[in-house]
Amino acid sequence: MKPLARAIIVALALVAFVVLLFTLNIVLGLHAHARYIGSISGLGLQAPVSVLRDERGIPHIIAQDDRDLFFAQGYVEGSDRLFQMDILRRFTRGELAEIFGVAALKTDEEQRSVPIEAIVKAQWRRLDKPSREILRAFCNGVNAAMGREPLPVEFRLLAYRPRPWKPEDSLAVGMAEVLDLIDDWNAIGSRDVAYRRGGVRFLNARFPLTDPCYDAPVLTGLAGIAPGPRCPRNVAMLLRELSDVRRPVGSNEWAVGANRTFTHRALLANDPHLGLAIPGVW
Repeated sequence: MKPLARAIIVALALVAFVVLLFTLNIVLGLHAHARYIGSISGLGLQAPVSVLRDERGIPHIIAQDDRDLFFAQGYVEGSDRLFQMDILRRFTRGELAEIFGVAALKTDEEQRSVPIEAIVKAQWRRLDKPSREILRAFCNGVNAAMGREPLPVEFRLLAYRPRPWKPEDSLAVGMAEVLDLIDDWNAIGSRDVAYRRGGVRFLNARFPLTDPCYDAPVLTGLAGIAPGPRCPRNVAMLLRELSDVRRPVGSNEWAVGANRTFTHRALLANDPHLGLAIPGVW
């Protein structure tokens, strides 16, 4: 056999072997799931804790104190939702490109224009001792599940292991929901950024006060109540956002006239709600 033909065969065999290993890894991951039946020892709990699953797999936790309760909550979420949790903390901090590559770079750039890390650190400093202990217990539960239960198949597909969970990560995930609820360009801070970038004419051309969607007044500053958001270094990114400020949104509210209520006062009701996602947030 000629050397070139032999080299091609060896190369193809190596490729086939790698593909086989990758496929086997995925198949094993699809069949790996957290334990729902049985008992686990050596977790350092103060008293026995029971986790009961209903017919939908939703956990119900029975514990004797808050520390054990939140440890078990962390263990359950670390078993059921670890990939979702990791994606949320990466999204908030602008770290998606580490695992998804350049396709996630734009999202990371946008997220890093918000001082999430500074906000999270400030939140942690202001927490009282009981709240910190609860977050630490939850964190310990997540890490215990990470070390004892099989990783979700998504980690196998992307060929990486999640880093240990930290209490601050829970605060960062909470910020992900805050960002989901923000109508970003209707926020006073964001309008202030646009004003400083392009002036009043630039701002009013894109956020006319005759449009009920953009009725926040133009301010010359934030009155010292909070640090202004950092202007993206990439001006093109800012312009992309400004060009899409009227993207369609949906919401709901209802009103009842005073002549139809028991108190004879009008009622106006509304609620904030998160975007649809699989898996869901709650």
